[in-house]
Amino acid sequence: MQDNTINLLNALLDQNILHEDDKTQIIHMYNTITEYPYDSLFTNNTKFNILHYFNGQTDTEDLKIMMKDTDSLYTLQTLVTDNIYRGTIISDDKTTIFKTFIIDAEHVWKEQYCFTYLIELYFTLQINSILTDNDIISSPPVHRWGKVNINNRLIMYFFELPYYDTNTAVDNSNLTKNDIELITGTYINILNQNNLYTPAITHFLSDISNIINNEQIINMLHDRGIIVYNNKFYFIDHKHVFRTHAWAGLIYSLWTPRFKFNK
Repeated sequence: MQDNTINLLNALLDQNILHEDDKTQIIHMYNTITEYPYDSLFTNNTKFNILHYFNGQTDTEDLKIMMKDTDSLYTLQTLVTDNIYRGTIISDDKTTIFKTFIIDAEHVWKEQYCFTYLIELYFTLQINSILTDNDIISSPPVHRWGKVNINNRLIMYFFELPYYDTNTAVDNSNLTKNDIELITGTYINILNQNNLYTPAITHFLSDISNIINNEQIINMLHDRGIIVYNNKFYFIDHKHVFRTHAWAGLIYSLWTPRFKFNK
């Protein structure tokens, strides 16, 4: 591993974002990552939903994360090597969704970006294990994870989850503020009992007081990476889950120029 990567991991230990055992297991994941052939997962028509990206060639003090219109889809072959991407891909048969991290195959930050991906994957797996037997709260199981070479230009790091089509989900019209407060509070307590913390959901609880109607409830849930499907709450976004209260932007700031992380 590069010295910069070791320094990144040690900085995360110093700030209590990771524990020593976490670091050991994440390094093991890095050393055993599986590379998948592109055509075993995707086709030339596969569409990529860019959630955010930033220019990997910039050396300025304010490196802004750019947000894309989440309704805009791009074919993987059209992505440029200058940018570092994060987004999702829904499988062609609409049964799974890939969380993806894409970077130039020769980029100086490639290894550090891989570890950013592995940290989110690692804590996703931790939460999946914790919630295995819960009847009300769940986290989608990880089917596959690894990396893909895209035309010898880009490297994609990914993990694959079940895709829940909310258009066919059960009616959520009876959800109330109390329901949301109870469920999210329970989720936070379960994480805290396992020495995990998530400021995104904690802040969400404080925002609930501004909710007026059920439509706002559902929209706020989706914005926070929470969906209600077949009478179960699925927490699907764990990018802000660490051993202490911290935002994912902090990890980026340790291996890129200073920037403003907008989400």
